[in-house]
Amino acid sequence: MALILIIIIMKKINLKGISEVLSEKELKNVMGGSGHELHGCKCPNGKTFSASPGLTCEEAMNYILRLLRNSLKFIKYKIHIDYNRLKSINLAIIGSLFWGVSCVFAQNTTIVFHTKENSKVEISKEIDNTYNNSLTDQINADNTGNCIYSWDVYDFQFIECTFYDGGSLFFPIKEGSHLTVIYKGDFQAEIIGADKTEVEYYRNGYKDIITRPFMISLATLSTESRFEDVLLLIKKYDSLLSKTLDSLVAENKISPRFSKIIKNDFQTFTTCSAIGFYRNRYLEDTATKVNEQDSVKADNMINELLDKISPMIGSGEITKYALNSSILTSFYNSKYRQLNEKKKKELLFTKSWAKYLNSNMLGYLIAPEEIQCKLLALKLLGNYQNAETKGNSEFFNYISEIRPQNAFLPYLKKEKDRLSASINANHGEIKYIQSTINTLKDLSKVGAFDEKVLFIDFWATWCGPCIAEFKYKDMLHELLLSYKDIIPVYISIDEDKNDSLWKEKSKALNINGYHLRANEELLADICEKIYKGGVIGVPQFILLDKNGNILKQNLPWPHDMDKLKQELDKLF
Repeated sequence: MALILIIIIMKKINLKGISEVLSEKELKNVMGGSGHELHGCKCPNGKTFSASPGLTCEEAMNYILRLLRNSLKFIKYKIHIDYNRLKSINLAIIGSLFWGVSCVFAQNTTIVFHTKENSKVEISKEIDNTYNNSLTDQINADNTGNCIYSWDVYDFQFIECTFYDGGSLFFPIKEGSHLTVIYKGDFQAEIIGADKTEVEYYRNGYKDIITRPFMISLATLSTESRFEDVLLLIKKYDSLLSKTLDSLVAENKISPRFSKIIKNDFQTFTTCSAIGFYRNRYLEDTATKVNEQDSVKADNMINELLDKISPMIGSGEITKYALNSSILTSFYNSKYRQLNEKKKKELLFTKSWAKYLNSNMLGYLIAPEEIQCKLLALKLLGNYQNAETKGNSEFFNYISEIRPQNAFLPYLKKEKDRLSASINANHGEIKYIQSTINTLKDLSKVGAFDEKVLFIDFWATWCGPCIAEFKYKDMLHELLLSYKDIIPVYISIDEDKNDSLWKEKSKALNINGYHLRANEELLADICEKIYKGGVIGVPQFILLDKNGNILKQNLPWPHDMDKLKQELDKLF
């Protein structure tokens, strides 16, 4: 407010002599440049302020304070304000400015959790106005099950809260909101607060009535369907969503801002989902590929869809949405596919890190620099947490070079150091089974397993959920030690070509215990005995008795340690 008042005053005063106290840049900003529009500056906390890219919040504040002081000098010169009065005005404006800036940046938002006593709650962090589920804050409930999470939110953000049994809640929350979440276990929760209707609609109505039916309808389109059918499907559910949201706004059950958030979320979600689905099924899959004429027609319609969401992506707001990486990847990949081969080769040649991108990420090459850095940062976080090493140095160096003040960098460095320490640690407790194991029963013949019950964890290096469960490995080992003669064994279903990667990841992830990569005979035995001849799914947790027979399968996953303990207590 103070800044706006100064701008108004300056516009009303004769400008003769103002250049004596204001620089050309300051004068330009005051008199209608972008400086007073509060856009552009990238601050460490990810908020936006000032017109000068690269300024920190402190630099932006100092710049504006200097501008105000110089402006007041001019006002004093024109209307003869005495020193004491000028000092009072200075203090008043500075106080108002700090209040105003805090409102521009963010508002405090609070969630009170009621959950299991002495348990932990993990909450996803938004970095540089960008949603990610790799970085989390962890808070501990007291002996009554209560804990409070309070943080600053700018406009809105999507958050994911994960509880002791692996249950989670995912929803958007607006700045200044104050909610109470009563978690009852098994993914059941009660929301209390002024924004309850909004949160509950997103968790239930939006998912159950809109997005899930849309995806089911999309997946069940016949092979004869054309892109017009996809567009009709989008129109149908978009219309249903709009009517529902407009009605809730009219009844004052949700805010217009929340309605816009959900509409934007749905538009980008459906557009990119439909484009990806149609390309994979009707333009690239040889079994269902449409003729060339229909292909060209579909491409034109796809481009029209992309043009409609371009402003939303161009504004940068899209990064706040949960599907930001998927949406932006689809968007820029579709644009990338339109380039001729010569241009593609030029891009690949100029970016040394491009060779480490998956084919569906080549669109990163044409994304604006800021978006490009965010996409690469999200990929790099995933690489670090999944113990993938290829291209990490190139990605990190590129981000550091072109965006040295990038808000992701401190987190990237921390994850980089953590992975490096894990890779270079002493791995004496990781033991690879050298015996030939063709059946599950053969495991009982291994000397170290004589008269032991085996807790088997089936996993794969490419399986994200498998790797996520390793976060609980230390708690699992501690639990198993409380029972007599139970040993953890990790069996990978990776192919032969991934043998080196399997050993590399088991060490990088610090998975102490016995390890085995299943050969074809063992895979066949696992498939028959556990999956009844069906497809092997991982992760999967089972118990083998001392004779190698299946004692229990489909055990609770380690993240739900309480339920796992209950199952083991029944057996031992």
